Amino acid sequence: MNKIIKIAMVFLAFLLMTNSYVLAATLELISAGGTTVGALISISTTDSTPTLVGKASPDATVDITIDDLTVAVLADVDGDWTYTPISELADAAHTLKIASNLETLDYILLIDSGTSETTTTTTTTTTTDTGVGGATESSSATLPVSGGVENTFLMIVGGLFLMGMGVVTQQVLPVTELSEEIDEEVLKEEASENDQEV
Repeated sequence: MNKIIKIAMVFLAFLLMTNSYVLAATLELISAGGTTVGALISISTTDSTPTLVGKASPDATVDITIDDLTVAVLADVDGDWTYTPISELADAAHTLKIASNLETLDYILLIDSGTSETTTTTTTTTTTDTGVGGATESSSATLPVSGGVENTFLMIVGGLFLMGMGVVTQQVLPVTELSEEIDEEVLKEEASENDQEV
């Protein structure tokens, strides 16, 4: 019995003396096209060839994927890396994925160089309803600007318990206008349908 206790004590002492190391996250995107990233998951820039600046493990290979194109860059001895796309990116939202070792960062890169002509419409609607006992409910809705990216923090709570949380990112993409020929065809079809109903 004493022998078992001594073995258990030696084993426990070994466990307490053993250092455990946890590797800190080293992959980081610092800026994109002059925009400081920080905690953003959606990055907006006017630069159609945005220079990506980041940090990784020293001498690590960093894989950068914009949409479907992947390139590899090498971090220097301090872990600093940069990448500038060779060709211009179109004015649109692009998926951006940065990976090194076992770390991966995902972003949405929104390019708005101002060279494309877009039309945006913003409408605000405000309603107020009077309820039981004179209680009022008021809501104000605004249509987002075309090309704008919005983040919504979402928490799911059941009673006193937090069930889950996350960030929902949404982007409003511009809708192309129909050509005049298509408009005329639609009007003719609607007119013929109205004539048949009468």
